Amino acid sequence: MIAIKEFTGKEKEIIRQKLMDNARKAFSKAGVKKTTIEDLTNSVGIAKGSFYIFFKSKEALYFEILKQEIAGSVPIKDITAETPGLPFNQFFRKFLHQAVDSMQTNPILKLMLIPEEYQIVYRRITADSENSEAMDIITPLAIAISKWQSEGTIIKVDAYLLANVVKCLFLLTTHQDEIGNTVFPDVMSYLINVIADNFTHTVG
Repeated sequence: MIAIKEFTGKEKEIIRQKLMDNARKAFSKAGVKKTTIEDLTNSVGIAKGSFYIFFKSKEALYFEILKQEIAGSVPIKDITAETPGLPFNQFFRKFLHQAVDSMQTNPILKLMLIPEEYQIVYRRITADSENSEAMDIITPLAIAISKWQSEGTIIKVDAYLLANVVKCLFLLTTHQDEIGNTVFPDVMSYLINVIADNFTHTVG
């Protein structure tokens, strides 16, 4: 049996961050399925067995990265600061445009729109009872919608229902070829306008 090296607290902190940085690149290039634990451990110079000191699985590592990407993908505070006094429905359009753009351009987020990749991560993460709802990636959006509802700017309809309508926009980004590359931007803009005008109480 090969002994697993013991790391100091500082070493663990450095290695964990390197694993996340290198995994972000690997997942972006090859996806979760094709990226192996050996790929990840070799990139930071540790034994394969040492990987489990830091993460339960490569899927758990991906999920940690995913949560960071979701949190930083559409900075609501930044949008508000850029457009002070903007009518809420116009703000909401801007928010939706940036969210859709993130799903199209962020390779980590795009993986969640690929059924095979999603299922790989979903099965592994939800196998842990503590993470039975962990793959509910629309929860942050539903929470934001609930907040806006409490402020009277979003219609009083189930927040998760509204969040799933927005999720449909994200899923459409995987069908750009079928819709047509030429008309796709106009189709998305039209749908975003329809959603924004029907979700919000302000028009302008």
